[in-house]
Amino acid sequence: MTVTNQAGQDRTAYYNIKVDVCRVVIEKRKISVKTPDVTLEYTGQRQYTDRYEITSGSIVQGQTVNFVHNDKTGITDATARAQENRVQLQIFANGKDVTKNYDISYTYGSVTVNPRKLHLQSRDSVGLVYNGKEQSFSDYTVVSGSVASGHLVKVKKAVSLKTPGSISNEVDYAIVAANGKDVTKNYDLRVSYGTLSVAKGAPLQLSLKGLVKTYDAKPLDPGEYKMGDLISVVGGTLFSGDTIEIVSTQGTQTD
Repeated sequence: MTVTNQAGQDRTAYYNIKVDVCRVVIEKRKISVKTPDVTLEYTGQRQYTDRYEITSGSIVQGQTVNFVHNDKTGITDATARAQENRVQLQIFANGKDVTKNYDISYTYGSVTVNPRKLHLQSRDSVGLVYNGKEQSFSDYTVVSGSVASGHLVKVKKAVSLKTPGSISNEVDYAIVAANGKDVTKNYDLRVSYGTLSVAKGAPLQLSLKGLVKTYDAKPLDPGEYKMGDLISVVGGTLFSGDTIEIVSTQGTQTD
């Protein structure tokens, strides 16, 4: 500390100066921050919002803000209850973290995740022809909505039809994540049904064989013979499990 006169000459030596030392205190800069309430659609990923509003106070001009979050920030499943949107601010001045110089108070909004809308329709079956077995057709069309990235639609159960005819093609679909976990509960899934149809098979051509028996004055009775001795398949296919039965005959032979 020096003392000078109006001419700028040093007069410090003319004084017996005593100085009482004081402390300089820099208080933290107070700001209040509020995060909003948000409602988001299920994506399979943890979701939150980095939007915020400073409701009182301010950031020093020229300083910048980053967001700090961890694996507890936000919400993933649509079945979980709403959670606080706990995002914190980190404040920098010329690349240096100066957050410690701020007294930041937070009011947290909530994050809600809604089920992802998805409308599937089972397709009308194509090319199903009677083969003696149960048949199903589980292909589908996405009518509206979409599955989240990395998710797949899988068939849990599908109606089947064995005999020729048509029924509602009722298929039960599930949505699974890349790790195989069933995440259908996170979808608002609607399913419409096409038609499951099985057509008649190719024509079945039969040939009746001639029969020879010893005269006994009785009419010829086909029931006395094995079916293979009476009929042979010469065209088309008789599928496993199906049999041919003669239900009536015309004409008879006794002599």
